[in-house]
Amino acid sequence: LQIPLWLQRLLALAGAAAGFALVLDLLWRRELDRVSRWAAAALFLAAPLLYGMGASLRWYPLLVLPVALATWSAERAGRPTVLSAVGFGLAANISFLAALPAIAYCLWRYGIFRRFDPRIDGFFLALTALLALPAFIAFAAALPHLPAQADSNVLVAVGTMALGLSGGYGLGLSQGVIALPYALLLGMGLVAAMVIVWRKPLDALLAISLLVGLLCLILTLLGFAKPRSFLFAVPFFLAAAVLGSMRFSWRRWHLPALSAAAVGVTLAALWLLSASDRPFKRNLHIDDAP
Repeated sequence: LQIPLWLQRLLALAGAAAGFALVLDLLWRRELDRVSRWAAAALFLAAPLLYGMGASLRWYPLLVLPVALATWSAERAGRPTVLSAVGFGLAANISFLAALPAIAYCLWRYGIFRRFDPRIDGFFLALTALLALPAFIAFAAALPHLPAQADSNVLVAVGTMALGLSGGYGLGLSQGVIALPYALLLGMGLVAAMVIVWRKPLDALLAISLLVGLLCLILTLLGFAKPRSFLFAVPFFLAAAVLGSMRFSWRRWHLPALSAAAVGVTLAALWLLSASDRPFKRNLHIDDAP
């Protein structure tokens, strides 16, 4: 198609940002005070991995929008919709990892909420499975090769995921200290979310977000260490951290500090990317030479 590299990167960023915006819309529909509302917007806008995903039109950013759209549609309606089935079904054909948010939603709907309408839910599951059928076939063919995707060292996998999700692909190990305040503040919000998840009434977005995080953690503990593959899950992590913080008085300083830390990490990562002269296989430069 001869699309300029800058336009490829812009399209990838726009698609991923649209997915972030849909989850942010769900968050904004909660009872947030004015400061928390704009702090959450800044947090989503400045997510480091969103700008440091390290690839143009590969599947990492392409997966974000259908997953977010499916969740947004189902959560807004309070039940599965045709749009949510189309989103989850098509997302499965982008990456097998689309199964994680789909499973998270089903665990919420059928396990925690305990609601099943044969007409609505039966159609939702059938349509999702039909659209995801090519992905199921491809997954079955790729199954023998999946162990090669795992890192042999669980600690390396966890460390790689923590650094990548906190600082994107613009920060190396030596610059990881830059992302430490952001990682600690984000972790603080996630811990708060896990504390309040037991309170009634249970917020659907909070439950789904934590389930997505749990499934991602399980995959990481199995040795999967590719942070940008979890770009689709980042808006759910951020939503859980904001909702967790909102139930405590320290939200008045925590959310602005978390947003400021995210902005600082993103600016540092972008500067390091632009100042680097290392060759990028799929990032800033692709040689035309054979």
